[in-house]
Amino acid sequence: MEIEVIRDDVNSALLDADLRAALKEKVYGISVTNGRVRVHLDPAASKAEQAQAEALVKNHKATDKTPAQVAEQAQAQKLDQMRKDYGSGDLALASFDAQTPVLKQLAQKIAWLEAEVRALRGR
Repeated sequence: MEIEVIRDDVNSALLDADLRAALKEKVYGISVTNGRVRVHLDPAASKAEQAQAEALVKNHKATDKTPAQVAEQAQAQKLDQMRKDYGSGDLALASFDAQTPVLKQLAQKIAWLEAEVRALRGR
C-alpha cells in the first residue's frame, strides 16, 4: 500500500526515521521522485495509520536534521575550520632536526599523507 503526497522539499533520512518511529513495522520505506513522496506501508495498516503517515509527510520540516546529519555537519565544519587554520601549505620538513630521526620520520609520513589527501581531493 502506498500513500502519495506532493512535496518538493524533503529530508529523506529524517522523514523515513520519523515515519518508522511513529508507525514501527507498518512502514516499509519511502520513495522520493519528481516532487512526490510515496510512503510504502504494510497492507494491514489501518486508515488511522495511513492518515498519520500522510500527516507526517505533510508536516515534515525538510530543514530539520537527523542526529547523524547534525554530527556530519559539525564534522564538516570542524574540518573546514582546520583547513583554514592550518592552510594548504606543505609541511616544512627542513624545520625538523636531524638529531631526532623518529620525529623526522613521523614528519615525512605526515607530509606524504598530506600529499595523498590532496591528491584524493583533486587539489
